[in-house]
Amino acid sequence: MTFRSVSPLLRISILCGGLLAGWSAQATVVSPSGLGFLDLGKTTVDQTTGLEWLDLTETRGRSLQDVMTDLTDAGGQFKAQDRWRVATKLDFRSLMSNWFGLNYQGYHYDTKVSTVPLIQLLGDVADAELDAENFWADFADGSAGFASGILADEFNVWGVSTHRSLAIVVDYHVVYRKSRKFVEDHVDYIDDYGWGDLNIADDRAGVYLYREYQSQTNTVAAPATWLVGVFGLGLLGWCRRARR
Repeated sequence: MTFRSVSPLLRISILCGGLLAGWSAQATVVSPSGLGFLDLGKTTVDQTTGLEWLDLTETRGRSLQDVMTDLTDAGGQFKAQDRWRVATKLDFRSLMSNWFGLNYQGYHYDTKVSTVPLIQLLGDVADAELDAENFWADFADGSAGFASGILADEFNVWGVSTHRSLAIVVDYHVVYRKSRKFVEDHVDYIDDYGWGDLNIADDRAGVYLYREYQSQTNTVAAPATWLVGVFGLGLLGWCRRARR
């Protein structure tokens, strides 16, 4: 069957599908501060700083030492040319400040707006852990759990040289797994005063990695739905004229 033997409407569908396939799936998320964050699937770009953050689910269950070794190992998950770096407290605080529109100075902060969209962008490590464990509790429908990850900074409170700081974004609405009945609901908060061990993997945490964002030359933002519709109508009109 040649292309000419296909009906005009089907021909238009094929052409529009090919057009859409040429665009990468990108979506801009507007944060509570009004600033834009680019959702690229497994990474999120803070368009204010130009930093691209890797989802925490990509490093969940790996120790910081393991990931740091991987960053310089050509045979690992990450390559040197990928340019990933382990974030510091200052990097995390900048990300939180830009998202929430405040001057976040660290430690514990109860937010007045939902943390769910941010957790969904950074990666929900809690849900993955509970599902794997088949725990007695679960997160309520529409609740994001938490995004937690190790940072590069030493945690000096206990005087243990291997301790590193841990930062977390929380939406803690817990229900019983079987009945879905309410158990407890914590206030949404952010915190960078937790700690983890450099050499110990934790299923409840990933590693905060970021790099300078470099947009791909072969990708452009997806066109608006109305633009695709106009394009399709234009093709339909052209096909009808060609048949006369």
